[in-house]
Amino acid sequence: PLPPRLKLPLHGARGEGARTRLCLCSPARPHFRGGRPGRTLAAMAGGPQTATYSFTSQPKPVTGARKKYREPGETDVAMYRDLKETCITWDKRVHRGNTYSMYVQSAIKEALQDASQVPPPKPVRKRKPKEPALFDMPLPERERIPVDLSAHLTAKVEVVEVAAADAQTDEFLPEPPPPQFQPQKTGVDARTQVEDGDLFVFDNEVEPILDVLVSKTLEQSIIEVEEEHELESIATFKAEWYARQAAMMKDWQKQVQEERQRWEEKEAVLKLKRAEKAREAQLLRKIQAMTIAKDHLAGVVPHVVKDLKEVAFPNVTAEAINSIFMPQLFGKVEQEVRKIAGARKLVDGIVAETVRASASAAASAAA
Repeated sequence: PLPPRLKLPLHGARGEGARTRLCLCSPARPHFRGGRPGRTLAAMAGGPQTATYSFTSQPKPVTGARKKYREPGETDVAMYRDLKETCITWDKRVHRGNTYSMYVQSAIKEALQDASQVPPPKPVRKRKPKEPALFDMPLPERERIPVDLSAHLTAKVEVVEVAAADAQTDEFLPEPPPPQFQPQKTGVDARTQVEDGDLFVFDNEVEPILDVLVSKTLEQSIIEVEEEHELESIATFKAEWYARQAAMMKDWQKQVQEERQRWEEKEAVLKLKRAEKAREAQLLRKIQAMTIAKDHLAGVVPHVVKDLKEVAFPNVTAEAINSIFMPQLFGKVEQEVRKIAGARKLVDGIVAETVRASASAAASAAA
């Protein structure tokens, strides 16, 4: 057995990457993993406290390539149906509930699934037809004598003899009542004679009971009277309150009626004033229309007379000028303009040819 509170000098701490740990494979054979082999716990307990141990690898700091946390946009959430499924509380791999019966429930589910699934039918292999051998000789057939079994195929009809008989019975008598239950006697019967006044005096013994009954009766009667008085007070208060409410409602209806009457009078006055304003506006529009008509008609008559004079009595001289002289004048002016434009084109062409000829002569002289 292990000694109590055994202290072992182990070099290296748990957080520094030391791999030495105590493994108890059996109560009598403890050993250390990572230390020197062949050193038992009893030998270490009996040895000096300054024993040293070596390691297969030196302690190293933990340098994991895995980050402590993921960046917000690093995880692809497209594989999830909803964003809340990324939380561990919605992970289907996390078991919820009682873990003691988890393996039993999983076994039951697997058994139910196996029972519900119909096993696939086994493939049936067709047997090859056996080829008859040359030396197979069948046995002679047995002689079979036909037997008539028709008598055993149909049920025989047996004729039952029937006879009529009469019988007279009496009415049923009522059943006797069940006997009353009497418990079995136990013990020994004993009798005692008690005379008057031996046990108690009735007047003295009944006084407390009578006092309680009278007190309770009086107390209950007083409570009932107080309840009746309270109910009457409540009924009186309710009647007064309903009366006050009715009076308040009548006063409110009266105020509403007065306010409605004042509103109707105000609306009537507004209607009259609106009608007066409409009549004034219509009269003003009529006056303006009459003024505009007078101003318009003042110049209409002279213009009409002037137009009629031009249409009915045309000026022969002006008409001749407009229809004969002016078109001839315009035609001659157009011809003169065309002649001037043609002369200008000819002059421009001659000047352009002279310039080109002089330019070519100067170029040949320079060459």
